[in-house]
Amino acid sequence: MKAVLLSPDLGEDRTEAAERRFGGNVELLHAANEGLAAAIRGADAYLCLGFGREFPEDRDAYGRLRLVQTTLAGVDHIPYERLPAAVTVCGNSGAYNVALAEHAFALLLAAAKRIVYHATNIREKQFQQDVPSKQLRGATLGIIGLGGIGKEVARLGRGFGMTVMGITRRGTSDFPVDFVGGPADLEKVLEDSDFVVIAVPHTKETHHLLTMKELMRMKHDGVLVNVARGDVIKEDDLFQHLRNVPGFVAASDVWWRYPKGAGFPYSYPFQTLPNFFGTPHIAWNVPPQRMVALEAAVDNILAWVEGRPLRNAVNPADYR
Repeated sequence: MKAVLLSPDLGEDRTEAAERRFGGNVELLHAANEGLAAAIRGADAYLCLGFGREFPEDRDAYGRLRLVQTTLAGVDHIPYERLPAAVTVCGNSGAYNVALAEHAFALLLAAAKRIVYHATNIREKQFQQDVPSKQLRGATLGIIGLGGIGKEVARLGRGFGMTVMGITRRGTSDFPVDFVGGPADLEKVLEDSDFVVIAVPHTKETHHLLTMKELMRMKHDGVLVNVARGDVIKEDDLFQHLRNVPGFVAASDVWWRYPKGAGFPYSYPFQTLPNFFGTPHIAWNVPPQRMVALEAAVDNILAWVEGRPLRNAVNPADYR
């Protein structure tokens, strides 16, 4: 029987849910943080969130380990250099599609209708009605990364009567959008779109995918929403563009820095810009969706135990 280690970072609710989902099909191992290295050494598979702190620095700690399965969709935080070549890493792409797409659209709508601006004014006793908002129906929505999350964003955009354009790695998609292109078509999508949503994984190829060059291609009254990773956009270039083009609006749920406790999640004073707002990387935090994600991760491990094909196997070369 295969031994599966449950990361202590899963927390009590997800640990209990995983135990129920696995049933008696595997031997379950538990460990506190201080005993993690020893526990991994005796495991065949490891169910974890996918953060670097869950992986001991000692390469010898990985013993007979052959599978790492994350509950998170993104796998860019994993320290691949610590893992032996025999270990397969699987992400959890698709598990958070609905939650992230809904959050992306919440940010998009808030930007289009100037919700943060007006809510702030109301609290300051300013009843300003002469600031126009943007209409979604008939507008063009560009989605950079037409994968699971991107397709869900596209579906919502269609519901609002928007023209939908998308970019994928291969330039094709099974979702019925009005235009789909590859990386070479990025500038076309940026130029033609009134609203742009970024939903790509953070890899070597997508690091700083949007710099000043790409931002300048967007419409001066465009809206940019990021639910991917902060470093898909070059931070200083975005700050300068927002400052130079006051009609342009950006909204983000992902950041360049993650403060522990009080602090700003960026290195430039974005808080001084009226055309920027964000949320503290909370798109994933929808309790039913978290359990759906956990079940998908457990089911992938069970598929591996039973000799069935794995989903979302990672190529470490994309991240090293």
